[in-house]
Amino acid sequence: MGDDAPTLLLLNRRLREKNEIRVFNVRQKRIPYAEKPDIESAAVVQSGTQKILWLLPSFSTAYRNKAITLNLDQKSSEPELHVLTLGRAGLPHTNIEGAAMMGEKLLLANRANSQSPVHYLLQYEFSDGSISKNPERTYTLTLPETKSTVGLSGIEYAAQKDVLLLTVSTEMTGSATADGSIGDSYLAFVQNAKQQLSSGNTLVADTMINLTPVLKKSKPMKIESVAVQKIRGNKLWLYLAADNDDGTSHLFRISVKLLR
Repeated sequence: MGDDAPTLLLLNRRLREKNEIRVFNVRQKRIPYAEKPDIESAAVVQSGTQKILWLLPSFSTAYRNKAITLNLDQKSSEPELHVLTLGRAGLPHTNIEGAAMMGEKLLLANRANSQSPVHYLLQYEFSDGSISKNPERTYTLTLPETKSTVGLSGIEYAAQKDVLLLTVSTEMTGSATADGSIGDSYLAFVQNAKQQLSSGNTLVADTMINLTPVLKKSKPMKIESVAVQKIRGNKLWLYLAADNDDGTSHLFRISVKLLR
C-alpha cells in the first residue's frame, strides 16, 4: 500500500494479487497530496489469538494521524479507523516511516532529512490495542557514512537472530513532508538489538548494503520497507517494497547472509 493509495492489496505467496480492500472512501487511484493520510508503516500485532495488522501514518502534520487496523484471522474483517495522538518527545520534527514489534514494545522510526539529519527510534508501550501517547525511550541511531543525507524508511525485527533490519533511502528534501529526487537505498543491520536497546540511548548499525546494484534496475528505487520471509541458519530471505512517488509500487525478494 503506497502512502497515497486508498486501497490495500493482499498478495499470495507468489506475490500475485489476491484481493483488494478499500481502506479510504476515495475513488481516485491516488489520494491528492494535500489530503493523503500518509500511511507509511505497518506492523502485525498479536492480540490474544488474533493477528492484527496496524497501518500507521507518518504523523508529519496534524491531519496525518489516522491509523487503520485489520484482523488478519477473520476473512470478513473490515478496516477500522483510529485517530491517534503521538507525542513528539522533544524531536525537531515528526516523520514516522517504519514500525516493528519487539515483544510487547512498538518501535517507530523517525526519518531524518537534510535540515534535521539525526536518525531516531522511538519505543512505545503497546497494550490492549492502544499505543501510549509518549515514547518510553528515545534512541538515536548511528549509520555508516554515506555521501548524501539519508533517512530511515522501514524497520523489521528478526527475533530469531536478534537483528533489527532497517531500510534507508536517499531523497533530496529539507522537510518532513515534501518529496524530493530519489537516490540510492540501503539495507542496514543492528546486531544484538535487544542488548543495544537496553544498554543505552544510542543504537549502532555496523553494516549497510547499497541496494542499487543488488536490484539491477535502470534507476534507483526508493525502498520503503522490509519484511522477513524466512530464516535458515544465518541466511535471511527478505521482501523489499519500493514506492517511487509516481503511483506505482515495486516488490523485490532478496537473500542476505549474516556474518555472525
